[in-house]
Amino acid sequence: MHGFKKRQKRNFRKKADENDENIDSVDQLEGGPPNSQVIPSPADVASAQKTRVKKKVEESKKSIVSFGDDEEEDSEVFQVKKSAESRRLVRQVEKEKKKREKTRPQVNTQVSAAGEYTAEKLAALKAESLGEPISDVDTLAGHRGDIPDAATIHAARKRRELARQLGPDFLPLDDTQYLPSRERKSRLVRDDDNDMSDEEGGDGSRITFSSVKSSEIMKRKKEVMRDALEEDDEEEDEELKRWEQEQIKKGVTTQQLSSFQSQEQGLGSEFQMYGQTEQHGYAGSMQYLGNSVYPEYSHQTTTPTPVALPPVTEDTVVDINYITTQLQTNLRSLKEVHAQRRSRAEKHGEDGRNAEENAAQLETRSSDVAQRYTFYQDMRGYVRDLLACLHEKVRAVDQIETLYHELLQKRAERIVERRRQDVVDQASHLDPSNELSGGLDEFGRDRSSHKHNVRQRRMVDREARSRRRRDKRERNRDKPVKEEEHHEGMSTDDEETESAIQWFKGEAGKVMQEASVMFEDVHDEFCSMEIIRQRFEKWKLTDKASYSQAYVGLCLPKLFAPFVRLQMLDWNPLESEEKDFEQMEWFETLALFGYDAESGEVRKDDDVNLIPRVVEKALVPKLQYLLGNVWDPMSRQQSTQIVGLVKRLRDEYPTVSEDSKSLQELLMVVVKKLKQAVDKDVFLPLYPKSLVENRATGAFAFIEHQFWSCIKLLGNITLWHGLIPDPTLHELCCDSLLNRYLVLSLQHTVCKHADVIYKCEKAVFALPGQWFEGRAGNKAMKPLETFCWFLGKFAGEVHKAGENGTEAGRRNTKELIRRVTLLLAHLNAIEHAEKLVEQYELTSKATT
Repeated sequence: MHGFKKRQKRNFRKKADENDENIDSVDQLEGGPPNSQVIPSPADVASAQKTRVKKKVEESKKSIVSFGDDEEEDSEVFQVKKSAESRRLVRQVEKEKKKREKTRPQVNTQVSAAGEYTAEKLAALKAESLGEPISDVDTLAGHRGDIPDAATIHAARKRRELARQLGPDFLPLDDTQYLPSRERKSRLVRDDDNDMSDEEGGDGSRITFSSVKSSEIMKRKKEVMRDALEEDDEEEDEELKRWEQEQIKKGVTTQQLSSFQSQEQGLGSEFQMYGQTEQHGYAGSMQYLGNSVYPEYSHQTTTPTPVALPPVTEDTVVDINYITTQLQTNLRSLKEVHAQRRSRAEKHGEDGRNAEENAAQLETRSSDVAQRYTFYQDMRGYVRDLLACLHEKVRAVDQIETLYHELLQKRAERIVERRRQDVVDQASHLDPSNELSGGLDEFGRDRSSHKHNVRQRRMVDREARSRRRRDKRERNRDKPVKEEEHHEGMSTDDEETESAIQWFKGEAGKVMQEASVMFEDVHDEFCSMEIIRQRFEKWKLTDKASYSQAYVGLCLPKLFAPFVRLQMLDWNPLESEEKDFEQMEWFETLALFGYDAESGEVRKDDDVNLIPRVVEKALVPKLQYLLGNVWDPMSRQQSTQIVGLVKRLRDEYPTVSEDSKSLQELLMVVVKKLKQAVDKDVFLPLYPKSLVENRATGAFAFIEHQFWSCIKLLGNITLWHGLIPDPTLHELCCDSLLNRYLVLSLQHTVCKHADVIYKCEKAVFALPGQWFEGRAGNKAMKPLETFCWFLGKFAGEVHKAGENGTEAGRRNTKELIRRVTLLLAHLNAIEHAEKLVEQYELTSKATT
């Protein structure tokens, strides 16, 4: 056993001042000195044990475990409070243990052999020991859950040491020897400091020499302690029950209590009524049974109050009249009850018939609901497949549309670039400073000669196109349609060569062929606008409520837009011979969407604006691209076509109104394009008078061409009056064109006075008449002040040139001044006109 390390044991005790007194009290209860064998009564043991427990509790509150010199200091003691359930479990374990001890055979601890332990030797050992019997200490040490204090353990060890010193005939129970040099000031006894004995058994157990009587005493003590614990548990159980009852009372509300009381009162009244019926005879009992037999109706309708017969006393005369009266009263009451129950029966019958009708209607509707459910499931699957198809095809539609628009843009840019290059060539030919410089290129060719040859070729082509336009105008003169007087520069040079026309047709044909096979891999239900329209139209006519709740009318424009864009791929409104979009297939397909031909009702839902919304989503974006990249503001034909279309959209389609965002964005593109045309396409040169008067140089013809092209652009800009705001038009027409270019060119012209006035009339009549009609005051618009000043100055020059001439010349001069005065009056420049009349003595006939 020496191979194992000895387990150290440290026993801590609480305050041990009164432990000896407790031990003495137990000894006194046991009957005197330690060698006494008197067994105390259970009552005495119980009282002593209770006293000891109370003292321990008080000591635990006052004292703590002390070490050395700190034994007088106070501190808190941690105590584990066991629950009632835990104590019950402990008691159950002890009872089972007690049963096992009863069934276990008792072992005799006495040794009868000579020289061994006998009863007399044990009695002598007990008489010489100090304190209580050894069996008590051993029992206390071996009891589970009860830790003896340090003083008890120390006393037991001291008694065992004295017993070992009596002789070799006794088995030593404790060989602890205390060091003489250590002063035992503390009540804490440590085994490591004072125990010099060898190791005890491997499990640390001790041999107990307890007599049968001492074991019985300890069992009685345990029973007394168990009874005391059970009393505490009962008190705790009673407190727990009281707490549970209080919580139950708190859970019951006042309303529940009042309803319960009302029920008790109702039961009491019923029993009271039943008692009255027993007293007052058969009629009252029948009347009460009227309510009790049919209790389900007692709370729904008001039944007659049971008539209680008056008690029969000695003064009451019971004769045939009295009995008849009472019977008639009860009969009336029964008839009333019968009438009420009959009305209830009729009502129940009507309810039953209504229930049967409702059941029949539900059976009829069940088939309709099943059909609608099937239709909705089919429609949901169809819409999902359609959206998946469009998700894949919309990107292809965008690519195809972009390719075709790029072809149109390239053709338009080529024509505009050719016109601007012709202007540069003519200006370079007339300006000596722009003569071609010499030199050789990388191929050894003369640069000036090469450029000259290219320019000559462009000039030949330009003259050929001009000659063809003149021939076309000569052919059109034979027609009865009256055309405006033509001037060089007012016609648009947009003629293309045959090779350019064939190239465009070939590329456009490829794009259209690719567009035609785009939906070849798609079923007709997902690519035909007619079939798609029929599916959604069927939904609307079948269940209009769900159709409206799903906001299908707001989704259809975006759904049909890809198909509309594909059909309008080659549609170009800038061309005069182009087909109107309202004559296309898509327009006819969507025109009568949702219209019920049988009822003939006018649609009053979102589908009324189906085509306007499609126009907004498909047609307006296409127009915006064409205006920004294909439209030529110098072309009178294109400007007339596009302005007419935009005005029609504004007037006939509510989604493209003046306040709509789509129209505002389109007009911003138009203004930007017009500003570019004014900056890049208008060119009015100023040449020396000698150069202009020499008609052989071509300077006069070039100036005239550029002047009339500027007048044409002025007319094209004013076509947008009513669409573009007036301030923007004032800036483009008056500030940019009229004042900057036209007035300056008229001031340096070498034309006759009549030709200058004619040009001024063309410029004035190109402006919108709404700018001058109904204008208050006698002054012209501020942007026209410069032009009015020029007219007044020009009238003075005309008068000065003709005042010294013949009579016919003077009359001609007055006529010219009169025309200038009329122009000023048309511009609402009344002050300037009156000044001319007074200055040149124009008659009223001349000014009218």
